[in-house]
Amino acid sequence: MLNFQISEYDCAPTTFLNGLFFVLKRDEIPQKMIRVIYKNTLDCNLKIINYCGTSRKAMKKICKKINKISNNLNMDLRIQYLSKKKCTWESIRECLKEKGVAIIRSLLEVEHYYLITKIDDENIYIWDPYIIKNTSYFYNNVFKINEINNTLRQDYSFGPIKKREFILINIVKSK
Repeated sequence: MLNFQISEYDCAPTTFLNGLFFVLKRDEIPQKMIRVIYKNTLDCNLKIINYCGTSRKAMKKICKKINKISNNLNMDLRIQYLSKKKCTWESIRECLKEKGVAIIRSLLEVEHYYLITKIDDENIYIWDPYIIKNTSYFYNNVFKINEINNTLRQDYSFGPIKKREFILINIVKSK
């Protein structure tokens, strides 16, 4: 089972670690990667009570650092950071077809990260680390594709293109 948040603020590190756990076995996740995630998240300044978490800049930095660690360890892990126009439904479909996952920055009252773990012809299956509800081992919420794949500013939606942020995590087998 994937993990839930332990505070109002830690959706980013929880979701990133869940993403790694989804594509790698527990003993395959290097301690260096866990350290990078925890060291670089929760970087926002507390301006408004209960509205503080992890910046986009931090998530982009984590992706670069984890890719570097992966390359240095000759791992087949690939992490792609996408923003704005590069955040397409097709990029998510391709990633999940390769047995990967997608981290999405969306809304859940405030900006929030969740994990897309599965899709089919009609539905998107997500693991939201904030919602403590066990539906399955790897998802705890199901939405119709059009409820998420749109430009509206509503909970779980990909939202306006200029605000989008996706992180795709998968294993790419060496040829």
